[in-house]
Amino acid sequence: MFNHTSTALNDCVLAYDLTEQKYLFISPEVYTVLGISPQQLYQNNNLWEELINPKELQGVKDAVKNICINHPVEITYNITTPQQITKRIFDKKRLFIDAASGHNIRLSIISDALPVNPWDTTSTDFYSKSANIQEDAGFGKQFLNLLVGSKNSFLIRIDLNGNYSFVNGQYLKNFGYKAEDLLGKHFSITTIPEEAHLCEDVFIKCIKNPGKIFSLLHKKPDVHGNLHDTEWEFVSVVNKYGTVCEIQGIGQDVTARLKTEQELLKQTKRISDMASFSSHELRRPVASMLGLINIMDMENPHNPENKQIMDYLQIVSTEIDEVIRTIVDSAFTGNDC
Repeated sequence: MFNHTSTALNDCVLAYDLTEQKYLFISPEVYTVLGISPQQLYQNNNLWEELINPKELQGVKDAVKNICINHPVEITYNITTPQQITKRIFDKKRLFIDAASGHNIRLSIISDALPVNPWDTTSTDFYSKSANIQEDAGFGKQFLNLLVGSKNSFLIRIDLNGNYSFVNGQYLKNFGYKAEDLLGKHFSITTIPEEAHLCEDVFIKCIKNPGKIFSLLHKKPDVHGNLHDTEWEFVSVVNKYGTVCEIQGIGQDVTARLKTEQELLKQTKRISDMASFSSHELRRPVASMLGLINIMDMENPHNPENKQIMDYLQIVSTEIDEVIRTIVDSAFTGNDC
């Protein structure tokens, strides 16, 4: 999954929340393809439209309106970048529902390289040509599996300045954040100070070892200050030039799991302690009982010494009973023996 995502990220990818009218994710390739930075587009949702050839803009808008679930579209149009470079753009758009928030998400995968046999741009229905989902087994499906397909796992991306460039809905829901609280902000705001260096160390390893996955277990606070144990796998994301442009992490909240594991360790220790206690405390009175039985005069039951031995056996039996009660009480109450 990581390898598919990191090696296939060659185009500009935009994820736009239609419900809240804001971008959730903008890949660094936006500068290579469109000539604008992710920060510029986060600040101005309509900046992308300003690049489109005015004669083609309405056609693009009409095509975008026709997008619905299971009905993606592929569009080609001309843009002029802020650097005054004119490009022919190939834009694949599709609509998905975020499993965590229930919002409609529009995903755009934009390239400045046209297919081998581009459509005839004079066709009147050019802008609404449907994409073939079955043929698209590349980055679109892989990315969206991570973006909106999980109700349990977190997906985040950190740029090379250490700032969040993407967080999925489950991450926001679990920790109580809004997207604007994190996007463009340094990752350290979601870690406890004493563990920030653990994240930095892993990010550096990812940058130095593209394609290699690094694991991390660390605590994250939610907006209420409650600490959550989280488990992560991080990997570098490279652009089409093979240069690392981001760090991607997939993680889970393992607070409940670790708590269960700790309880199991405590129970295991308590059982071990009980076994040790039972062995030590029971051995002495049982040995005494066996010794007293061996010295009883079995052939002469009326021997006066037998009476004294029986008295001792009663005392030892009481000791054994007390030890057994202690063990049983400890088993049910959880108290140490």
